Amino acid sequence: MSAERRELRESTALAALGTTSAMAALATALMLGCASARSGSAPVLDGMAPDSVMVAPGSAVEITLSGSGFGREGNVVRFGNAVLRGIVATDDGRRITFVVPDAIESGGEAPLSRVITGTYPVRVETSQGTSNALMLRVFR
Repeated sequence: MSAERRELRESTALAALGTTSAMAALATALMLGCASARSGSAPVLDGMAPDSVMVAPGSAVEITLSGSGFGREGNVVRFGNAVLRGIVATDDGRRITFVVPDAIESGGEAPLSRVITGTYPVRVETSQGTSNALMLRVFR
């Protein structure tokens, strides 16, 4: 084999090795990127206290949700059709406290709508997704 041909073969092998290394580095970066994207997962609700409340006219009742994956700030609590924005969680992201009011916004120019007796799904939304629902019973 000529020296010229051997040199060409070695440089081709090195180029292939460089390409393989680059591909491996790219694959590793992509996997790490996917893993970090998965590390923040949707919130999970484990409990609610109380899970049954009496809302008297003109009053509000405090509810505490426990679980995981809540953001420190900017959580959204969905209570039935009501959307409560900017809800703060504890520093460890395990508890949120929100208030069930006597009346909620109906949207647009419509007047407030009284919360009526019934069972309402409660969910938490963060930038990572939406939690499972827990059911809150409301009595009037």
